[in-house]
Order: sequence, then C-alpha cells, then structure tokens
Amino acid sequence: ANTKKAVTNLRNFGTRVKTTAATVAKASRTFAKVGLATAAATSAAAMAALAATTKQAFTEVDNLAKTSDMLGIMPEKLAGLRLAGEEAGLSISQLDTNMMKMVKRVSEASVGKGEGKGALAELGLDPVALNKLAPEEQLREIMKALEGVALQSDKVRLATELFGREGANMTNMMKNGVGA
Repeated sequence: ANTKKAVTNLRNFGTRVKTTAATVAKASRTFAKVGLATAAATSAAAMAALAATTKQAFTEVDNLAKTSDMLGIMPEKLAGLRLAGEEAGLSISQLDTNMMKMVKRVSEASVGKGEGKGALAELGLDPVALNKLAPEEQLREIMKALEGVALQSDKVRLATELFGREGANMTNMMKNGVGA
C-alpha cells in the first residue's frame, strides 16, 4: 500500500515537473519573442535615425553646392568659411547671406554704384580689382583692410555696409584669423 502511494506521489510529482517545465518553456519562448521584437524595434529605430541623418547630410551637401555655385566659390572653400563662421558665432545662413551681400556690393561698387562703394573707398580698396577676385579672396582683402581700422565702432559700421545688418558679426571671424 505504501509502495502504491509512493508510486502515485512520484507520478504526480513527475506530472507537476512536466507541467512546470512546459510553463517555463512557454515563458522562455514568449521572452525570446519579446526580445526579438525589442531587437527588431531597436534596429528599426536605428535605421530610421540613420536614414534621417543621411537625408540631412544630402540636404546640406546640396545646399553647399547650390550656394557655392551662386557665389562662384569652390564648395570646399565655402565649407571652410562656414566652419570659420560657426566658430565665430555665425550660423551657416548668416555667413551665406553676408557673403552674397558682399559679392553684390563689391560688384556694384566696381561700376560706381551701391552701398559698398563708400566703405571700400574708406578701406582703401579698389572695387574694380576686388571684383576680379574670387569671393573668398574678396573676403580676405576686406578682412585685412578692416583689421587696419583703429576704432571698433568704425569696423562695425564698415562691416555692416559691406555685409549687411548681420555684417558686424563678420568681424568676429577676424579674431580667428580668417582675414590673415
């Protein structure tokens, strides 16, 4: 009788072990699915971030190419000026706008017209000769001339006349050696 009871208890114990093992296996499969789902979601998020970053990079390269073409400056030169501008506290759009205004004002002054005519004369720069230079060379010559201006208020005024209302920020680029 005791043997029969022991066998029954052993069988019940075996059934419970099998049931517990089946439950653990089922839970493991569920956790694995959740883990795979988490990995898949993480992977999808990483791919979306990579796609967004790639799209942004292509947009920036496209903008650089279009702006450099409009200004008549090599893209690598404009990229270097943008970096120098950012280091001096200018945004890319501010630098691009300032460069466009400078190119326009130098060109106008070369035919005796425009807002930059007086500023270039005051700096002792020949607008006709300046207009024949590439934009980055025009900037370099203007920056060198501005370095020779004694009063900061005059530098700001002249920079504003040549680069527009945000032009005063261009004087910060001189401090970083862009005019040298």
